Amino acid sequence: MKRIPRRLFTEGFKREAIKLVTEQQRIRELERELAVAKMERYILKKATAYFAKEAK
Repeated sequence: MKRIPRRLFTEGFKREAIKLVTEQQRIRELERELAVAKMERYILKKATAYFAKEAK
């Protein structure tokens, strides 16, 4: 059975891969924050409509 040689990656490639992974993590974090902000906005919009209707 022949052994498959390991790939040799350059330092530049490794740096770019690490940067890409950290950017992807940041994007996921921002997407979660955006989802929370949208939910809060929706709740505030409903509360505003409820209290505006109640004030009349």
